Amino acid sequence: MKPDKTSVLHKITPTKLVSWFLLALGLIALAFSIIYTSSILAFIGLGLTFWGH
Repeated sequence: MKPDKTSVLHKITPTKLVSWFLLALGLIALAFSIIYTSSILAFIGLGLTFWGH
């Protein structure tokens, strides 16, 4: 029996959820590093973004 396509497409695993959270947090940190011209926030944002990707 074939699995239904809708059930396969909408499955969100905890790993994907954490990955999207880290990616979003990294992009937010990068945006704040541009606003406040902070190199420390830029490195934190880059690390979180690459870790979440």
